[in-house]
Amino acid sequence: MLVLTIISDEEELGSPGDPKNWYADLLARKQGNTTGIVSLVLSGDTNTMGQECTPTPKWSEFIDLVGPERGIIESICQPDYGPFFTTAVSVLDYVCDTFVPPG
Repeated sequence: MLVLTIISDEEELGSPGDPKNWYADLLARKQGNTTGIVSLVLSGDTNTMGQECTPTPKWSEFIDLVGPERGIIESICQPDYGPFFTTAVSVLDYVCDTFVPPG
C-alpha cells in the first residue's frame, strides 16, 4: 500500500505535467493496482484574493482522480487538523480492508 501525503500552503506551479499525468504515473508505479493507493492532501493558497484557504484546483483534481474512497483533501488553514486525520484513519482502514496485492 502506498500513502501519498501532500501538505502545502502554495499553489502547485512547479511540477511537470498535470493531475492526470501525476495520477497516471502513480498508477503505473503501482502496476495499475488502484486498491493500494491512498492520497491525503492539505493545501491552500489558490492565489485568488479571498480564497487563500481554498484547496488548490490541481490538488482537488488529483484527489478526484484518486477517488473519495481513497483520497481526501482539506484546507491547510483549518484551525484543527484532528478531523482531517480522523478521516484519514478511516480511509486507511477502508483501503487496508479492500487492498488486493498484485499477483
